[in-house]
Amino acid sequence: MIVKEALSYARERLEPITEVAGLEAQWLLEWVLKENKIFLMINDNKMLTDAEQRQFEEAVLRRSLNEPLQYIIGTQEFMGLEFAVTPEVLIPRGDTECLVELIIEQYQSAAETLEVLDLGSGSGAIGVSIAYHLKRAHVTCVDLSEGAVAMTRKNAATLLAADFTKRFQAVHADMFDYLEALPSSSQDLILSNPPYIPSADIETLQTEVRCHEPRTALDGGIDGLDYYRRLVKEAKDKLKSSAWMLFEVGHDQAELVKQLFLDDGGYEGIECYRDLQGVLRMVGAHKK
Repeated sequence: MIVKEALSYARERLEPITEVAGLEAQWLLEWVLKENKIFLMINDNKMLTDAEQRQFEEAVLRRSLNEPLQYIIGTQEFMGLEFAVTPEVLIPRGDTECLVELIIEQYQSAAETLEVLDLGSGSGAIGVSIAYHLKRAHVTCVDLSEGAVAMTRKNAATLLAADFTKRFQAVHADMFDYLEALPSSSQDLILSNPPYIPSADIETLQTEVRCHEPRTALDGGIDGLDYYRRLVKEAKDKLKSSAWMLFEVGHDQAELVKQLFLDDGGYEGIECYRDLQGVLRMVGAHKK
């Protein structure tokens, strides 16, 4: 099988499950050959070795069965950085970059060390990106999954290099147990992109998400707000005066989470922020 035949083969098999079958075929072949798009264009008559063809056909089969592309190739780009991902962590989404960009904008001129806590950190995409772009940030990522913590440490070690041990730590713990043990008024920023899908809605999600991504990172309880309720209440004491708490939320949850902050009474400057599509997908508040 030559390159152009391989691309045609893959495109035909992936068209039933994705609107970008040609692109995904290209990405899979680039991964197998460890080459880029230009190489494929120039060498469209190059013959794949038997091993390359077997690996490519296996990858195409996995993708045709709705396994996410990112789990097959093992990486996902986020904030211009390449993160390793496995089925033990949610795949970082482009919308979440807006959360990181908002934090960078808020703190890029900070003159002192920032204590940043990322709760339910998954692959570490948010926390590692913050540490990468904000050199004064000391970031702690907390996750209940051992696999997620191992992935966070791997990504941090790769992307932060020498700063990994100086300004970053990944902790295997229940986020609420970890919060309880923290000193009061110790954090400049507490953020979370917690599970927020209502339990009954999980079965309506895309096959790639429902069948392959970790359910514990999706299920936010009956109305999807379980984690927000507890975090608004239990994390407040750990914030310094005027420090920020920031959440990513579901597409229809911003006003509900804003109300949780209002009902608590211990916050001010409560705001909702839009993602690139104009949807309210982030809610932040400052401790009074």
